[in-house]
Amino acid sequence: MTSQLARPVAPSVEALLSGATSRTPMRPQDGLSAVPMERVVLDGEAYVAKWLSAELDWVMRATGDTVCRPVLLWETGLYDQIAQWVDPLVVGAARDAATGECVLLMRDATGSFLPDGDAPIEAARQERILADMAALHAGTWGYGGMPGLCTPTQVYRIFSPENIEREADRGPLEGVPAYVQPGWEAVRAQHPALTERVLALASDPAPLVQALAQTPQALVHHDWKGGNLGHRPDGRTILVDWAFPGASAGCADLAWYLAVNCDRLPTSKESTISTYRDALERQGIATAEWFDRQLELALLGGFVLLGWSKADGPEELAWWVERVEATARELVG
Repeated sequence: MTSQLARPVAPSVEALLSGATSRTPMRPQDGLSAVPMERVVLDGEAYVAKWLSAELDWVMRATGDTVCRPVLLWETGLYDQIAQWVDPLVVGAARDAATGECVLLMRDATGSFLPDGDAPIEAARQERILADMAALHAGTWGYGGMPGLCTPTQVYRIFSPENIEREADRGPLEGVPAYVQPGWEAVRAQHPALTERVLALASDPAPLVQALAQTPQALVHHDWKGGNLGHRPDGRTILVDWAFPGASAGCADLAWYLAVNCDRLPTSKESTISTYRDALERQGIATAEWFDRQLELALLGGFVLLGWSKADGPEELAWWVERVEATARELVG
């Protein structure tokens, strides 16, 4: 990646949103963290403001985010680099010393995102999404990260029993964290040995992280779910919610995409994998020597993160179990 130019960060929310003629609360249906958001009109243009802090956002707490990564990407100019391959929509940010909160300001792309819910992704749209995913990875090939970004260890511990327990200590579990333990108990009833191995990796992902580190690395977004994806008029993919990006295996993005969008895929998982791999090859990335190994490790990582969500889908669960069981046994014993 080329060097980045720093971007100014407003000292307060008031400074960032000064001159707004309209501010309206909003909440996307597919929001993972349920943080406050507003639709804002500035100089006649529509924007979206998103509030961020560890107090507001369980994702920040779960990933050990002490720097507000979405704002860090703005102030270091990293979004400008990312925009070569996908559009993060970000145009400004604030760090409010008085409240300890951060605010991210994005262009309002309402109407350009994929439909909410489980509506299938169009095959042509998925092909472009995977092509742009591959372009991002190829464009940042060999990326070593920078201080403050999310490490693979932090990513794979997001839904660890310890993190869920800490959230429960704050009060009754709500939203996504409330589903994790019941989901794993249901999976455990069918696959007890695999569940124990996977939960061991969720608590201590070192064996998985070390194995993945032996494969090529790139800048990884880590959350290519449908609710974060859209498309510009020129076809380029919109990719928002950079909550836990970092240097990792490109297939980690692919595995999350397969897992979180399982009900929306217009093609088989095998075909989706091939589409991404072919796109990497078109970007000049030779895959023969490393891809299969990285994929099997990344799929296991995807199951560490989201296996609990597969309990109610017998066919879906069976696919993941078949793909990850041997690798989990190799890493955990």
